[in-house]
Amino acid sequence: MASSVKYHKTYLKLHSEYEKYAYPLIKKALDEQIDAVLKFTDETNFDDLEVYLQFIVQQKPLYDALEKIYAKVGVSAATFSYDWIRNSVPKSKKDFITDFFNAEWFKEMVEFFRFIGFTKVTGIDQTTREKIQNVLADILGQNLSRREQAKLFEETLSRPDFNRARSLVIARTESTTAANYGIQIGAESSDYEVNKFWINTKDKRTRHTHLAMTTERIGINQPFNVGGTLMMYPGEPSNKFNIIPAAEVVNCRCVMATEAVLDSDGLPLLKPRTPPYLKEFKAKTYTDYPQAATNNAKRALKWAEENGWGSCGTPVGKARARQLANREPLSRDTIARMASFKRHQQHADVPYDEGCGGLMWDAWGGTAGIEWAIRKLKEIDND
Repeated sequence: MASSVKYHKTYLKLHSEYEKYAYPLIKKALDEQIDAVLKFTDETNFDDLEVYLQFIVQQKPLYDALEKIYAKVGVSAATFSYDWIRNSVPKSKKDFITDFFNAEWFKEMVEFFRFIGFTKVTGIDQTTREKIQNVLADILGQNLSRREQAKLFEETLSRPDFNRARSLVIARTESTTAANYGIQIGAESSDYEVNKFWINTKDKRTRHTHLAMTTERIGINQPFNVGGTLMMYPGEPSNKFNIIPAAEVVNCRCVMATEAVLDSDGLPLLKPRTPPYLKEFKAKTYTDYPQAATNNAKRALKWAEENGWGSCGTPVGKARARQLANREPLSRDTIARMASFKRHQQHADVPYDEGCGGLMWDAWGGTAGIEWAIRKLKEIDND
């Protein structure tokens, strides 16, 4: 198997490119937010600025920038992960590997971001407002006329370096999250059983909980224990089911490495394949999903018809909602996709008008549909 040192060096080169791609997009989005504040502000409304700040700082520039970053970085990292596993296999075994289309990874990354994007952008925007409020409080504390205060405020926010350092931190943090999630889906696409391990950067800037991580191999679907915090990969975003401190994520430079599992003869272990005599069985369809799943999908479709999908959902998710709403037969593969949607449950309670989490959770059948899919999949595969 290829060495972890070579893997890390290759990844660091890629991540450097990811940061270079992400930084100007983040900087431009943050600068657009500041420009909106400056356009609003003058000496006549300076006293009202803090009241209106929450309405002036817009989310869309940052949301659009991050979605581009997640899609591009994630697909690149998925390709890196998939190719690394493929290239570690002896040439005589490579015939067994089937290439996956980047379009599938693109859909997965867009869907992943749309589930976490609202929470991420809300947090970044809150920091933007706090940063502006700190500048405002400092200026108001100075013995200046209102005109002088407004002018100093404008000069401070207009400095080229006002968002520079922060943009770098966000670019690195979000690139790390997107890249490691991409590595995860690239590894899952492999024809081989895959293990993963944590690789840190051994220098003074790396936090002690990450320095303590070893290269012990674990299953691709097992979590890492990072100083008592369970994380599926470096940079994993926090959710209500698993609170991950920002201190474990912000500015992280670690990477999840993946490799094919070897059998007792030292050969890569293929994932179980469906025997020919089971193909007809696997092609069966099922309609015994609960009415609650249909109702959830109908509710999501009704809301989307009245308000639009916005940036929520992929064509696959929207098609799934229509299938469930119409009580169409579902194949084993469709049920498996529904079951795998469980990973998005942490965003299920996001109101429809505040983000994509709750809307797309219901589009996939909601808790009733997804829990049914998990049970049904076990039933099908155990028969």
